[in-house]
Amino acid sequence: MKIIRIILNLLLNFFVILTLLTTFTMDGLAQEQVEKSLKILKENSYFEAGVVMGSPSFFNGTIGYWFGPVGLRVSGMYSDESINGIQFNLGYKLKNNAGTFRSLGIAVGRAQDLGCDYSYLGPVYDWNYKKVFLEIGVGKVFNVKRGDFSSLPYWAIFQIGYIFRFI
Repeated sequence: MKIIRIILNLLLNFFVILTLLTTFTMDGLAQEQVEKSLKILKENSYFEAGVVMGSPSFFNGTIGYWFGPVGLRVSGMYSDESINGIQFNLGYKLKNNAGTFRSLGIAVGRAQDLGCDYSYLGPVYDWNYKKVFLEIGVGKVFNVKRGDFSSLPYWAIFQIGYIFRFI
């Protein structure tokens, strides 16, 4: 009976080790594939389009094009004389795969809303997870035509919405 337990214990240990080795091998192969796909997507050029809420004018259409790791995006809307704006982004891809996209960039924009008319420039961080887009940043306000930004010379750059990447 003791010999049977020893044999069963050895078989169990053998299968555990075999499972771990197989898992590590498969994980290594999967990681290699992921790294290849990341490199390919980071170097690929593609078009993107969507709808976002936030800067520069509440509801915005957005289009962009990525030239390998560097991209350009334009967001904006014109509804009437009181609410309108446009924002240009220049970005650099940090991560890009089929489901997730991250980039750092510079945004410059012009907005007219709620009695204010101003321009802004600042760094932004973009994140796109399965077409849900989020952009956050801080812009230095300049070229103020209407409104008082003396107590708050910085403006939050924020967009959230849907952007489809034509990969």
